[in-house]
This record gives sequence, C-alpha cells and structure tokens, in this order.
Amino acid sequence: MCELFGLSCNKKDRATLSLPVFKEKAHKFKADDGWGIAYYDEKGNVKIVTETKQAFLSERFSKLIEEAKGNIIIAHVRLKASHGADVCKKNCHPFVDLYRERPWVFAHNGTINDIDYPADRIGGETDSAKAFQFMMDNIMEYQNQGRIRGTYPAIMNSIKKVFNSYGKETRFNFLLSDGINLYAFHHYKGKPIYFLRREKDYGGAILLSTRKLSQEYWQKIPEDRLLVISRGEILVLSDRYSEF
Repeated sequence: MCELFGLSCNKKDRATLSLPVFKEKAHKFKADDGWGIAYYDEKGNVKIVTETKQAFLSERFSKLIEEAKGNIIIAHVRLKASHGADVCKKNCHPFVDLYRERPWVFAHNGTINDIDYPADRIGGETDSAKAFQFMMDNIMEYQNQGRIRGTYPAIMNSIKKVFNSYGKETRFNFLLSDGINLYAFHHYKGKPIYFLRREKDYGGAILLSTRKLSQEYWQKIPEDRLLVISRGEILVLSDRYSEF
C-alpha cells in the first residue's frame, strides 16, 4: 500500500519528528518504490522533490525533512508494483497542477480501475495522475459556470464525478491542497487516514497519516467525508457522501 502524510499548521513549520517515523513505518509495510514531498514557500509557490529509490535508504529524503518548511506539507511513499505505470520520477506523487495562478498539490492512496483520462498537464501515467486531472478539470468546470461558486463545493462535486464515472469500488484516499487549505478524503476500506491535533506556541497544527506515528490519540477520518483544514484548524468535516 502507498502511504500518505500531511501537515497543516498556523505558522510555517517542519515535520522533523513525524516524517522520520512516517518513513520507517512506510518501509516496514513494504512501500518501497519512490517517494515525494511537497511544501509551499513564503510566496505561495510549491516545491516538490521526488525520487524513485526507497525513502528509507534515501539521503535526500532525510535531508529534505530538515529543509521542508511551510504551512502545508504533503508526503507520499509509493507501493512497489502499484497500479498503472512504471517506476519513474514522473509517476511519483505528489502531483501538481496550476489553477488560477495557484499550484494545487495531490497525493493518492488506492486504485481507480479502468480510468481512461488524459493526464497531459500532470505528466504522470498512473491512475492517480489521471484522477487528479479529472478532478481538476471538473473543479474548473464547476467554478466557471457563471454563478458564485466555492472551492469546497467544487471539490465535493469532483469527488461525486469520480465515483459516478468509475464506480463506488474505487479506492480513493487522497490529500489535496491549493496552498491555503488542506483537504483529506477517505474511501478505502481497511486503509484509514488518521489525524492528530497538536497545540504549538504559534497555534494549532494538524497531522494526517495513513499510519499512526506516535502513542497519542490519533482519530480516523470518517469514511466518505471530506475534511478541510486551514492553518492547523478544522474548518469543515462534510456530511457523508450519500450515494453508496
């Protein structure tokens, strides 16, 4: 299984305690074929570093733990022989797309069977890259319908489109960010996404991970609900997606 990690905090911070544990847990559970870390700089630009080697053995990963500093950090470790494409840098998550002059970042855990959708902007060959472009195209379409439209309902509508197009059997855990908010969605039986809130001297910080990274009280994101986090605080936990 692929593994996901996310951080949202009230002040730009690093994840120097949690990311090393995340790396070790991913290695333990045989997620070995590439990794990526994305974070937003002070100007709102995103920096993404990926590698095809094992995160556990990567000196670059260890160094990046110290370098990656932002209000939002997203990391992904890829499972060997994951669905849809070869092991190469362009297939390593997180992926990025530009919308309204803002970089959006996406990392996915799961499988989307029989997805036949172009990913020319994203550049990857995996089902995840195709799903990301599918979602972004639907977000753009929703936002451009000529009425006042919000980002949250646009994302919810794109999730609905994924399931309507590719079936409820789709395994669809993802982390998504527009550089302002961090969005997390869970639809993958047996593979939860956990979250933990910590109080820092600068305010709140929320960690997300597909593995518990400490002995603290990690909670599961309820299935089929979208969690919206801004600067270490939960803004919205959606109603359960009701079409299953």
